Order: sequence, then structure tokens, then C-alpha cells
Amino acid sequence: MKNKKIGSVLLLLVVSAAWLWFFSGATFSNDDWPEQVSYASVVQDAIQLFQLPWFSDKEILFGTNKLMLNCMVDLSPTALLLKLFTVKQFFVIEFLIFSGIGVIGCVKLANYWGMNWVAAFFLVAMSQFNGFVLAQIAVGHKTMEPILFLPWLIYYYSFLRDSVCSERRIFPINLLILKISLVLVGSLLIGGIHPFTWFAMLLAMLVVFDPRVRWHLSKAIFIAVGLSFWRIFPEAWRCWGLQHPFLSGYPSLNILLSALTQIGNHETPIMGTHIAIRWWEYSMFIGVGAFFSILLFNFFIRCGNCKHLAALMVSGVVFFYIAASDVWLGVHLTRLPLSNSEAVSSRFMVMALFIAAFFAADSFSQWDFKHKKWIGWAVMCGMMFELFENAIMWRPANFNVVVGEPSHILTGFPDFQYQKVVGVPIFISALFALFVVRRIFTDMESRHEPIKG
Repeated sequence: MKNKKIGSVLLLLVVSAAWLWFFSGATFSNDDWPEQVSYASVVQDAIQLFQLPWFSDKEILFGTNKLMLNCMVDLSPTALLLKLFTVKQFFVIEFLIFSGIGVIGCVKLANYWGMNWVAAFFLVAMSQFNGFVLAQIAVGHKTMEPILFLPWLIYYYSFLRDSVCSERRIFPINLLILKISLVLVGSLLIGGIHPFTWFAMLLAMLVVFDPRVRWHLSKAIFIAVGLSFWRIFPEAWRCWGLQHPFLSGYPSLNILLSALTQIGNHETPIMGTHIAIRWWEYSMFIGVGAFFSILLFNFFIRCGNCKHLAALMVSGVVFFYIAASDVWLGVHLTRLPLSNSEAVSSRFMVMALFIAAFFAADSFSQWDFKHKKWIGWAVMCGMMFELFENAIMWRPANFNVVVGEPSHILTGFPDFQYQKVVGVPIFISALFALFVVRRIFTDMESRHEPIKG
């Protein structure tokens, strides 16, 4: 146990050092970072003035200066760090916190399934340093940060499934359901509308494909939506009637293969099925070594503990199909809340990638081969070299440009309609939170009541 704790701390320190290097020299002035700087500047002003960030002094994005209608604004508890740090310091510190949470999630997931340290390291690398995460962060898509929480979602799903299927309840079921919900709630608090949608889709797929936990995961989705209603409804109200243009899934398997194994150029536009988009929307780089390792241990060497998680595997296949085609266009055109915001379906591939990496890591851990440890570390070294080369390409400092002043808060009292659209959902979510807390405490008390008769 002591060795595991030391290993976890060392892994956390190594990953944090890698991200500090990645962000060093960044001015957060390229691509979409100016919008994020403006959002954070308004929230910083609001914290100083002890009020909600109702308005900015100019339109930032989507043709509105009403920030409480935009669920991409970071309103999480970590935003309070803006009281102590500058906006740019805040970006790095907050990301290090989320990265650390993600690393701990990978380690807990690996420990739960009895994986060795090689497999745990592989999971961390695939979660933290794949091409999607690096490219999206490099161009200022801060809303993608909660994708680092995906290991926690799979960990809690595994725990829930074992608890439900076991004759001996190894953990309170309702508390596990709440923890699954909080992964989604926390993602949307940060402003991660895209990971929130993907996580909700994953749970919905598991509801369909895994009947043993169908009811439990349905409750988790319901709780997540209820607790996040104060962010979902204003966003849906703002987007009602708007139609963001659908961009593209992967236009061909050749481009998908290139995205996984080749380092792309930041400036290179690639022609999708509908419009040319930049490489950062396609990059899913993991390198040749990791690519063939995932193929090998998913299709040729299947010996893991997770075989009974077939529903998770099928969900990964569905995400792959959505990303590798334009099937999502039909959902996008329905203009349903949140679906309209998913205009680049190639992004779904990151969900399929980590699920495949999880099964590969599990198979490798259980593989009965005398020299697997040394082979594993040799592959890890080659993989880290490839990921390092890709990280050099995507460091934000490479793209620094000169920009104007960010937006700041515009003081003033909102009109009555704006108050209703924001205030009523806050009230509903607050009541819902009280109900959930009361239910959890009631369940915990009932578990300690003596059995009569």
C-alpha cells in the first residue's frame, strides 16, 4: 500500500511537471484563448464585487454579453482562485488541479481492476497526453478540460456494477449513483458543455446496453440534469432557434489513421465532409507504438478482467462510429438542447480512444508472458518519446500573438426576463439538491437501523 501511494505521488508530480513545461511561455493570446481570458476577467470582476457575472462590457462570443446564459463560462468553485491569482496564472493552476484529479482517477481505475504500474502509466498517458487534449488546450478550448475526468466515470461505473451484481453490497448504491452524477455536474460547472454531453451519452448508452444497472444509471442521469438545470436551461433558451453549422466527422479512415499516428500541422486545414477545418479538430495523436498496442490487446490478446464490461466496449464502438461518420448530423439538425452545440462529431473519437486504451491496459496486465514487464516499459518509452514530439508542436507558446484588452464586467441590474431565465433554474436546482441530500442521508440512516423481529 505504501509503495502504491509513493508511486501515485511520483506519477502526479511527473504529470504536473510535464504540464508546467507545456504551458511555460504561453501568453494565452492565440485562437480561442482571448475569449477565455475575457470570460475569466468578467468572473474575476464579479468575485471582487461579490455579484453574479450578469454582463460583460462587450460581446465576447455568440453575439451576446449576457454571460449567465453561456454555460461555457467557468463558474466552478475553483474560479474563486481568481481572487488570488491573475487570469493567466489561474488557467495553469486550475488545469493542474483538474489534471491531478484525472491522474488519481486513472490510478484508482487501474488499482480497482488489478492492473500493474505499466498499465496504469499507459492509462495516464492516454488520458492526459493524447493529441486531442493537447491540441484542444493549445488553441484555447478550455471547455474540453473535463475530459480528464473520464477515468472517474468508468471507475464509478465499474464499482456500481459490481455492487449491484454482488450479493454483498460493497458500497451504498445511492451514494455511487450520486458520485456518477457529480462527475457530470462538475464538468458543466467548469464550463465543459462538450464533455458533459459526451458523459451523458455514455451513461445513456450503458442504460441501453447494460440492463443490470439500467435503473441506477437512469437515476444518475436524472440527478445530473436536475443539479445542472441552472446551467442547462439558460443555454438551451439562448440557443433556441439558432443553428450552428455542422462541420464534420472524420471524412475518411485514412485521415483518422493519420490523426492517430502522425503529428499534424496547427495551420493545415483539412477538407471534411462539409467544410475545411483545422487539424486540431482531427488530431487524436497517440503514436505508432500506442496505436498498435491498443489494436493488439483489443483484438488479438484478450485476457483481461473486464470481459463482462461488454456494454462499455459496445459504447466505445458507438462513439467510434459517430466520430468516423456524419451520422450525428441527423441529431444535430433536431436542435435538441446541447445536441446543437456538438457541431464537430470527430471529437467523439476521444471517448472511443480512452475506452479502447482501458481494455488494452487491462488485457496487458493479465497477459501471461514472462518478459511482459520489460516489453511494456520499452513500449512506454517509445510512446512517451512520440507524445513528447507531438507536445512540442502544440505548446501554446508557439502561437503567441498580440491581442487587445479582454472584456470586463458591466455593472447593472438585469432585466426581468433575464432574471427569470437564470433565477428560476437556480431555484429549481437548489430544491433538487436539497432533495438529493435528504434522500442520501435517509438511506444512510436506514442502513444503520436495527432489524426488527
